Amino acid sequence: MNWLSYLLFILLVSCPASYTSDGKVQTNKSVSITYTGNMGVLISNDKTAVWIDGLHEYYGPEYLNPPDSILEKVFEKKDIFSRLQWLLFTHYHRDHFSAKLSKRFLQLFPAHKVIGAPQVIDSFSASHIINAWNKHGEILNDTASSLRIKAFNIPHTWPQRHTKVQNIAYLVELNGIRILHVGDADTDPGSFSFSQVDSIDVMIVPAWFLENENAKKIIEQLQAKKIIITHIAPGEKLKSSIGIKNTETILFYKISQSILL
Repeated sequence: MNWLSYLLFILLVSCPASYTSDGKVQTNKSVSITYTGNMGVLISNDKTAVWIDGLHEYYGPEYLNPPDSILEKVFEKKDIFSRLQWLLFTHYHRDHFSAKLSKRFLQLFPAHKVIGAPQVIDSFSASHIINAWNKHGEILNDTASSLRIKAFNIPHTWPQRHTKVQNIAYLVELNGIRILHVGDADTDPGSFSFSQVDSIDVMIVPAWFLENENAKKIIEQLQAKKIIITHIAPGEKLKSSIGIKNTETILFYKISQSILL
């Protein structure tokens, strides 16, 4: 074995295993974002995983919910869910959050936490929750897994009707990659004027951001390099790009669709 072959061998055996979206082992330390339905995404590295708006049940034909095949892996901590520790919810609407499924998860894994606004966390005991409402800054810093989470109040879309809904945007920093999930955010640029959020690597947004001029201003303001479009109804036809220079558009419409960063 020459020196180059030996070096490649050392690199391969020393790299910890992680999983692709179909559960196959891959040898890298990338951050992955995997789609689980509606606005649900699993964000993971080789040490931990954060699931935003992941556990929700059937709410109607226009909303994708995680199928039984996904839930089985969740409740058995298999494949890409083997490192899942944190359940984050942007708000309490049933196409984003299920108290029943979340309680089942916590019964199986009582050391883990649910993070959200009072309208979400009021369903759980104090030992299982982190309140993210009215924080406007850091709520979690786990240096061992290179994870930081910040939370910001953002008005829910159609605020005249949903004025009482507590919607939260989460800035997840994992391995130094900045991922902003805005939930069912309204497209008022003034709502995104918080000073701690800019130079976003990936911004996860609902479908109504794709063809909204104010939404484009928000994305440009935050200097988002990629946007992932979610909250797409089955069969809904959307244009493939938001049309912002130097911003890549990715449509998440299929369960287990994923990207590596």
